[in-house]
Order: sequence, then structure tokens, then C-alpha cells
Amino acid sequence: MCDRYGELPEGSALADVIASSLHLVSVVFAQIYFPAFSNRLKEIAGYLGFTWSDPAASGVRTIAWRHEWEVTKTPSLKETLVTYNAQDCEALELVASKLVDLHQDGVSPNDVVRTERLKHENLYGALSAIHSPFQN
Repeated sequence: MCDRYGELPEGSALADVIASSLHLVSVVFAQIYFPAFSNRLKEIAGYLGFTWSDPAASGVRTIAWRHEWEVTKTPSLKETLVTYNAQDCEALELVASKLVDLHQDGVSPNDVVRTERLKHENLYGALSAIHSPFQN
């Protein structure tokens, strides 16, 4: 973004926010395994109960929407993009809150399943029987 729009003024509020940001996937990856098939926001937030207003919406689809909006300037497309981005932010906030809760509450050894103890030949059956500390 800086290459395209220029550097942010040093010490500005936005520069400070960006400098102090944290990539949540780096916290989750290889440390916390949600019972989902990937570490994608849609999968993890969906597991935690979040739903998007348009179930077919996706990051890839937003690229097409954005391109079409740049050409047509159709207000409804802009609203669709803004809604999708706002809902992604809400989903991310839910995941971040859950991670903070887990950290603050601590996780009991009874709530932890060591992945090396799962039977590989029956992985999907084993996952359905696991009690997860992430459930509401």
C-alpha cells in the first residue's frame, strides 16, 4: 500500500496502529487447532458461530465486485463491498476475543487434546468426539 499511496507520516495514529498490529494467523498457526479444516477466517469464525449475510461471499469474489464497481460505480456494489469488509472485521474481532479469553482463562489440561495422540486412520471420527475449549 505504501508503494502505491506513499508512506504514512511517522508518528501518525494510523502509522502507530499499523506498527502495533498483530497477524492472528501467526498466533493460531501451529499453536491452536480449531476443529476446522483450515485456519481461514471463514472456517474459524464460522466454527465460533459467526455468519456472513451473504454465504456465497468470499475474498476472491470481492476482487470481482471491486473491479465491477470501479467500472460501473454502482452504489449497491459499493455497499456489498463495505458490508463484506465490515463483517470480516466483526468475524476477526470474534476470533481475537476468543483467543484473549483462552489466554486469560487459561486452558485446563482436560480441555487439551494432543494431536500426536489422535488416531490417523480415524481422524474425522476422532475429531467429532473431541471436547473443544473453543465451543461457546
